[in-house]
Amino acid sequence: MANRRSYFREAPMEEFTPANSINEEAFREEHQSRLRIWANGTGKPVLRVANAVLHLGLCTMLFAIMVEFMLWYRGHRRMPQAITLTSLVAADSCLDLFAVIRLRKRWPGWAVALRLLLAMTYIAQFLVYIGYRQVFPARYAYWGLPEGYSDPVVYIILLALGIWNLFHAALHRHALGRDLRRLVVCIQVRFVRSSQVDDGNHDNQRHTLSGHNLPTTGLPSHEVERANSPVTIALRVVQADSKNLNLVVTEQSATSSISGESSSRGGSTVHTKSPTTLEGDGTANARATADRQ
Repeated sequence: MANRRSYFREAPMEEFTPANSINEEAFREEHQSRLRIWANGTGKPVLRVANAVLHLGLCTMLFAIMVEFMLWYRGHRRMPQAITLTSLVAADSCLDLFAVIRLRKRWPGWAVALRLLLAMTYIAQFLVYIGYRQVFPARYAYWGLPEGYSDPVVYIILLALGIWNLFHAALHRHALGRDLRRLVVCIQVRFVRSSQVDDGNHDNQRHTLSGHNLPTTGLPSHEVERANSPVTIALRVVQADSKNLNLVVTEQSATSSISGESSSRGGSTVHTKSPTTLEGDGTANARATADRQ
């Protein structure tokens, strides 16, 4: 719950400062602290446990009614609807146990979606029973109820479970929306990346893969499919690229060694023929001639 908070940075109270600014800020902070206590304290888990226990009680009641009917009337024409309703109630009971286990955690999106689906299925089953105007065979009674009260109890429980699940999904709609947004973003990112890769490398990849098909004359059909499968062709492309890379590296190393030798030779030749060395030799010869004279 987003709250608006007003902050006034002026230390002294001036004439243009609202008189209730400090009281308003204190009230907002107190209200926010109460919300934090409610979210992190024992109030929210207790409410979740109560909700799950009451919902599980209704599910257990309906489950027991339908199981008793299936045990006494095997092969009846209402058996498919009874089996469907029993499966729905069992799945809903598992969600209640899941809610009890995750007291202080948020509901995941898939659980909210499943509860919403169960709510719509309960309402659809309720409409089916209303259309048939009969849930159980005539003169069927359970738990000591009169004959005319067997069907209305199932109607009431079905409608209550459907509305209950709808309200639960509405309360936890943010979790479902968050997971749906994440799913949509992931799909969009993957689609954009795949489209970029396909647009940039489709033609080159097609020509590259077409040049690496092996001759399959005389091979069985399964060997032909294996030899020309995309995975096998891709492996051959990778191997060919690695071989070409090794060849290029070898040629570059040989070229660099040859260029190094030639540069060392050229440097030594220039050193022997440098002008400084020639001038030194001429000066020594001139001094020797002067000494002789």
